[in-house]
Amino acid sequence: MLGQNTRSRFRVGWNLVFLVIATTIFSFTAAGSHAADLSFIDSVRQLLGGQMTQSGAPDGRAKSGAAIPVGTPGACVGIGAMIVPPFDNDYSCFVLGSVPGVPANYGGLTLKFDDPNTLLIGGEANSGSGRIYQIGVIRDVDMHITGFTGTATVYPSAGATIGVNNDGGVVFGPGNVLFVTRYPVNELEQTKVGSTAPDKVIDLTPLGISSSVGSIGFVPAGFPGAGQMKIVSYNGGGWYTGAYAPDGNGTYDITSVTPGPTISGGPEGIAFVPPGSPVFPQFSVLVAQYQVGNIVTAPLDANGDPIVANQQNFMQGLSGAEGSFIDPLTGDFLFSTFGGSNQVVRVSGFQSLVSPTPTATATATATNTPTATATATSTPTSTATVVPTLTPTATATASTPTNTPTNTPTATATSTPMATATASATTTATSTPTGSPTPFGIFANPAPICTTLGNPASPYPSTITVNGGPSHIGALRVVLVDLYHVIPDNLDVLLVGPNGQQYLLMADAGGTIPIDPSAPVTLTFADFQPNVLPDSGPLVTGVYDPTTWESGQSNFPPPAPPGPYVEPGSDPNRPIGLTMFGNFAFTNSNGVWSLYVRDDGGTFTTESITGCINGGWQLEFVPVDAAGVSLSGRVTTADGRGIRNARVIVSGNGLPEPRTATTGSFGYFSFEGLTAGQTYVVTVTSQRYTFSVPSRVITLVDNVADADFVADP
Repeated sequence: MLGQNTRSRFRVGWNLVFLVIATTIFSFTAAGSHAADLSFIDSVRQLLGGQMTQSGAPDGRAKSGAAIPVGTPGACVGIGAMIVPPFDNDYSCFVLGSVPGVPANYGGLTLKFDDPNTLLIGGEANSGSGRIYQIGVIRDVDMHITGFTGTATVYPSAGATIGVNNDGGVVFGPGNVLFVTRYPVNELEQTKVGSTAPDKVIDLTPLGISSSVGSIGFVPAGFPGAGQMKIVSYNGGGWYTGAYAPDGNGTYDITSVTPGPTISGGPEGIAFVPPGSPVFPQFSVLVAQYQVGNIVTAPLDANGDPIVANQQNFMQGLSGAEGSFIDPLTGDFLFSTFGGSNQVVRVSGFQSLVSPTPTATATATATNTPTATATATSTPTSTATVVPTLTPTATATASTPTNTPTNTPTATATSTPMATATASATTTATSTPTGSPTPFGIFANPAPICTTLGNPASPYPSTITVNGGPSHIGALRVVLVDLYHVIPDNLDVLLVGPNGQQYLLMADAGGTIPIDPSAPVTLTFADFQPNVLPDSGPLVTGVYDPTTWESGQSNFPPPAPPGPYVEPGSDPNRPIGLTMFGNFAFTNSNGVWSLYVRDDGGTFTTESITGCINGGWQLEFVPVDAAGVSLSGRVTTADGRGIRNARVIVSGNGLPEPRTATTGSFGYFSFEGLTAGQTYVVTVTSQRYTFSVPSRVITLVDNVADADFVADP
């Protein structure tokens, strides 16, 4: 912490010292009754069976803050800070306390990209021994974080070296790469999923970012400037936009930096306010100011940059405000403090989910550039016809009238192969739908994708350019049309999204049972399906969870990006991070999607090993706000008998208020008219029975019929 470039974290002006002392005295005198009230409410809710912050928990963490969503309006009891007008009546503050096992001082924090119940936080910030730590969080029945469970460990495993010199910026970016800012060395590190050490470190000084950096954030989908990288300098106060591009290794180059406004007060953590939150303008940002002990907010301009002329305080009286993030399940704003007590604080009252703003008319363009390869032993003349089809729907409106653009351009390419010949066809299809689009968007490239033993397919990749698709993907389906193969087990299929996501749809499935060209199968991949592709075959037409039967897939040949890839595995009950939803949901569908297909040569016979996805492939999108799906299930005893008159409650941002159903004689319940792409909390209560798992978090992609609850014996 010593040295010419190291900021003095504790060198705070006397005016701030007096402000903190005065605020602390006011908090403990004027708000003393609040603490007593919260303790009483906490006790009552525990008696009523609510899942509250646990006192005397075996992990030894101290009880801190009420675990109810109402909280203490305005005041952060215990740290002497206040939410200031005009926000104080709508937002509540909870001190979650220190994180067991994380050494001082705290850096930035975020939730794990594939597990919203695991917190990542920087420890020993600004030092060479700094690391990123992970710990489980405790949530109440309304999914608000109320504390921590167990003791933190180094992320992702013992001995990892991620987070050296970590500062206020800890965030998962494109491709689920973990970005961490480094102070005082003015660097940005990037770590891919599965790595235990940074995969890339960028010196920010040559790019024009004033030393040293404080934090980093990515503008969420639906915001102006969506997807842009924003970086703030702690010392200089500069706010920058960093243009970035994949470097071919799974990480990203910063190709240029554009200076923006200046934020005073030592800016640190960046959090974009969920639209629709009370008092805030539609699009705004929260920034922690370490030096002056504030958290400020400002509306965003068309580039996603803060309009500092309209900046106002949200919180005052903090000691060392550091990193911050928005909880995707609740919309809560959480931040850490550096030095002093090293705390994590939660502020509730924000809108829980960003909803897109659809347009009535859109233009959709699909561009297909297939290359077909034919092999022959004689001298035939062959004619290949490529007919791209397009049934796009750009975005969804509040209503769901039907819009069906018609487009059937045809391109014909002719080749005369001798021993081996290549036929190439390039087609571009453009459609301009009018009126109000439907909630679904389907984009297709029907050109065949064919393989031979041990080789990448032709074309490689096959691409679909989506223009006018949903700006927020709620759900995604990928269809491989009319597939046949001599040995399906050899077939590997990698989907790469426009934001760099690398997701394996299938690998090493189907065994050695051939699929005859005269009877091809169509495989549809969608999340949360009960079935996976079989390991030993046969493959039959159907809807499946993406499936990989062998882990540690090798890199696909260039130009495919190198691994590691997201491998979903073969268990349908998989973590959200191994689903397509966990990798593509809420991102913008527009851009180039690439399908890389290879024959991995895993099984060899003396016969010719060939195969084709003869009808090409298609993408099907459901926007975040597409409605009309149902959620149903059954409440039973431990021995399978239905429980009558159990009360089931479903809540979520898509609902103006929670909805309640009462089970019938056999324990069944159902909710209709819910919204695809939204996340709901389903909770069960009964006067006669208790439940070890009384709540489930369910993201609806399609109708769900197995949201079951089983009572304790």
